[in-house]
Formats: sequence, C-alpha cells, structure tokens
Amino acid sequence: QEGGIEDGVVEGLVGGSDSGSQDGRLGRTRVFHHSELDLKRRPSPRYPDSARALGLGEQVCKARVLIDEKGVPYEVVVRDCPRVFHAETRRGILQWRWMPPRSGRERVKAQTLIVVRFVLSG
Repeated sequence: QEGGIEDGVVEGLVGGSDSGSQDGRLGRTRVFHHSELDLKRRPSPRYPDSARALGLGEQVCKARVLIDEKGVPYEVVVRDCPRVFHAETRRGILQWRWMPPRSGRERVKAQTLIVVRFVLSG
C-alpha cells in the first residue's frame, strides 16, 4: 500500500499543551496523548501524485486533530511538512474514527497530535 501511518511514532502532550491549561483541558476540549484514545478505523493517507512528481521522497507531517464527543474528527491542522502533503493528511485523518473520548464517565471533545509518515513506494 502506498503511504501510510508509521505505528508508534505518534506524538501527543500528556496533561496539557502550551496553548492550553496545565490540567490538559482547552475549554471543554481535553488534550489526550494518542495512546489514550482508542481507534476504531484508521485508513492510511495516500502519497500525493504531485509530491511524487516533485521527487520529495519520504516525508513526515504532524497534525493537530480535534475529535468530537462521538469520536469523529472535525478539525485537522497540518504542519512541519511540505504543503503538498497537507490536503492528503487532512483528508485521510478526517476519515478516522475513535471510540468516544471520555474524562471519567463524561464524553468530551478531544485534541491530540498525530504524526503521519508518507513513504514513496515502487
């Protein structure tokens, strides 16, 4: 399969972020490390044809993902990679589905940081 996610290299911020509070909450959104969220579906983004034409090779993109109380992503902000990979990273992650994020018994919105590795194959 072309492109994809490299397992075990996903980043997250446990207990907060520099844009949120120390208790790991951003308003009503809780910051989770990726390992605290249970994925139900994770289709792999495809290596963009335009990046292949540019000969960009293997690339890594970081994505800040906001997930609603049902486990559906609703915002993906991509950074730290060539712009030609942004749309495919966003498109791919918007297809992912998680188990509903929880803080105790309460369902909450979640934020996490995901790293996507694009590998150019044959």
